[in-house]
Amino acid sequence: MSTVPLLAFEVMDKELSARVLLSIFALLGAFSFLAGLWRRWAAVVILIVIALFTGNVAIELRDPFVGPAIWAEAGWDWVAALCGGFLFSSLFAILGLWVRSKQLNRGVRG
Repeated sequence: MSTVPLLAFEVMDKELSARVLLSIFALLGAFSFLAGLWRRWAAVVILIVIALFTGNVAIELRDPFVGPAIWAEAGWDWVAALCGGFLFSSLFAILGLWVRSKQLNRGVRG
């Protein structure tokens, strides 16, 4: 058995694990929710940070050499953690903005 295929698959030691990705997205989601409660522009800034972070991590999947190695070593779980983390952290920002608009509307009408 050759060791060349084993060397080709050692890419995930340089990438963030799914658990770390989900932790980062959970923190970004909490910050985006609080930013949405505070000001609209702050939620937009956090959404930009979320998009840039996701793009920075996901760009490795588009690499013709690293991408297939990530898929082979990490599989669907890692990609699902990336996509799901992006989705939920973005939705927390929208939820924060929605709660803020309901609070402002209640204060104006009350």
